Amino acid sequence: LRAMGHRVDALEPLPGARAALAAAGAERIAVADYAALADAALDGAQGSAAALTGPYTAILLGWGSLTHVLGTADRARLVRACHALCPTGPILASFWQVGSAHALAPSRAQRLGRRLGRAVGRVRGREPAPPTRQFTRWAGFGACLSRAEVEALGLAGGRRTQWGPEGPYPHVTWAAR
Repeated sequence: LRAMGHRVDALEPLPGARAALAAAGAERIAVADYAALADAALDGAQGSAAALTGPYTAILLGWGSLTHVLGTADRARLVRACHALCPTGPILASFWQVGSAHALAPSRAQRLGRRLGRAVGRVRGREPAPPTRQFTRWAGFGACLSRAEVEALGLAGGRRTQWGPEGPYPHVTWAAR
């Protein structure tokens, strides 16, 4: 992106990653999390994230990072902030999706818990819902998003959702109309 003449800013919660981001071409680096970015963009809060002012040509929420924003309201707030920081360009996001291949490797304890939960649900006459929260030893906790939630996040900013290819880590582009 830098070679193409674009300014590249970065948001990273780990202070130790600052040198790697600078080496990769980031001009402004905010050592903050998504909550701080949303607070700065939507409420004018001060702090490291306030340096990322936009407007941006595009925003990338990469490496499944939207998955690690566990609360539905927090995800919606983050995406609203992205809409504000990038009013006309695309917002790209990757995440774990409900029913995706990522959700196929639960631990033994998770499998037992799900079996017990399904048994209780059958006794109560309910259909089992797909798990929306996951834990993996390589990625920690994450939320699996439904297609409907992803579409709604785009619509909240007046954008259309363009789905990438199916796979274990789906991604979308929320494109300005």
